[in-house]
Amino acid sequence: MQFGIKSKYLKIWFDVLTPKQILFFESMIKRIKKNHTVLCTSRDYDQVTQLAKIRNL
Repeated sequence: MQFGIKSKYLKIWFDVLTPKQILFFESMIKRIKKNHTVLCTSRDYDQVTQLAKIRNL
């Protein structure tokens, strides 16, 4: 199965809304970061931003 993606590298965007989502996606984000560009965004919510900083996301 081919999807017509010509580039080796992808830009992947995660929009994290809750602390639970940070914990859920953390290992996936770190693994994807090795070979692709990853952008993580979130709403301005204290628990989400603090946990993202602690986890280096």
